[in-house]
Amino acid sequence: MLNLEEEPKQKTVDARKLVAELVNKKDYGQAEPLILKILSHQPDNIWALTALGIVFRSTKRYVAAEACYRRAIMLNPENPEVYSNFGNLLVDMHKYDEALKYSKMAVDLEPDTYLFHKNYAVALRETKHHAESLEQYKWCLERKPDDPDLNFDMAYISLFLRDLDTAWDYFEWRFQTKKLNIPDNFTLPKWNGENIKDKRLLVLAEQGFGDTILMTRFFDTIKEDCEDITFSCKQPLHTLFAYLPVKLIPENNIMQEQYDYYIPLMSLPRLYSKDWLEWPEPPVMNVPQVSKDKFKWIGKHAGEKLRVGIIWSGSVTYGGNEKRAVDLPPFLELSARFPNIQFYSFQKGPREQDFKEHGMGTIMPLGHLFDDFTQTAAALEEMDCIVMTDSAVVHLSGCLGIPVIDLLQFMPYWLYFPEEDRTPLYKTVRFIRQKISGDWDTVFGHASQILETLSTEREEKPLSRERVISVIDKHLKKIKS
Repeated sequence: MLNLEEEPKQKTVDARKLVAELVNKKDYGQAEPLILKILSHQPDNIWALTALGIVFRSTKRYVAAEACYRRAIMLNPENPEVYSNFGNLLVDMHKYDEALKYSKMAVDLEPDTYLFHKNYAVALRETKHHAESLEQYKWCLERKPDDPDLNFDMAYISLFLRDLDTAWDYFEWRFQTKKLNIPDNFTLPKWNGENIKDKRLLVLAEQGFGDTILMTRFFDTIKEDCEDITFSCKQPLHTLFAYLPVKLIPENNIMQEQYDYYIPLMSLPRLYSKDWLEWPEPPVMNVPQVSKDKFKWIGKHAGEKLRVGIIWSGSVTYGGNEKRAVDLPPFLELSARFPNIQFYSFQKGPREQDFKEHGMGTIMPLGHLFDDFTQTAAALEEMDCIVMTDSAVVHLSGCLGIPVIDLLQFMPYWLYFPEEDRTPLYKTVRFIRQKISGDWDTVFGHASQILETLSTEREEKPLSRERVISVIDKHLKKIKS
């Protein structure tokens, strides 16, 4: 939000007011030329520099934003609003030491300003200073106890700190944030653990494909409490989930009168098991033969080469995708380094278009062939391993028992804490984590070493999944030491 308390000159007051309205509405395309017009007459206008910094940051032109903020700081080294906004930018740029410095300076200069504490809390969270971040969030919560986003942020901080009772209670605030796919006209009572032995329960998928696949592990447990369970989830998952002990319906086909209770999928841990390190095993997935037949050609296509699936981006609609995803070139470099490996792209959606910009080299694209997740699963079963940035396919591969090298950003999803190189959630998933935020080169360097060993061994004989995992574990042990 822009601060308009500073009294501008009369001839620019209307322009500034309009700019503030446009920026706050995220209409950056109209805001930018207005700000530039102000700066053309007043190149050292701190208010305009700050506004332009916000626009450039929001449109991912980070270096341009940095230039604006550094000039503003030069002009006035005691401006807390500039410091706080600059701290936000520096988090995005992975310049964490400076981000913490400037975010804290804003708080020190104006210790009673809520927004500065909130921004500092986020900077601390993103730099893994979770205990200190919690203190800042508590300060904010005392001033805005009913703020849904703030309470939901408290859930995440508590998950990172493994304060699990607190975390899952705060997690229920997600419904008030209006950011989930939950119908807002529900009259059904929410299930909170009552006896439902003879009742009809509706379970609602609420987030992305990955979390939906992840949470299917709870259905066998729910079945012990309720015989009549209906699961509402996205259509591309229905064939994959045909084996589950539930009735499946599309998200847009809910008739409330057919049920006694409902529960959102991510509320199940609060009732059954709050510690993801102790969650049930994932269900065994049965891939239909028709889907398997569609991808039998892969074995002949690769010949005697190691077969490696790749993904470089999750859903572009996910707010945190920019930090967890990479561009295509690092994977192209792997294909150039290892001509004896056949890489297959499982990328689906808008980021498939990256091939048009960068070319595909020897990578074989598969994403356009997938009509649903059973076909993705069938193609995965043809792979020796998967090397990817984090997305739903990690969960699908884990359920199938496919070896996965999940390349994780510095501050990944809470599910991947504590920071080990594996998770009890999936026996065949392994992590290579960024030690320095934004440092994908080192991560891909480790992945390259693993692929070199696997490809050399594959030239001699086919590799079992157990052997692939053994090779990965050996390299991860070297990384630790």
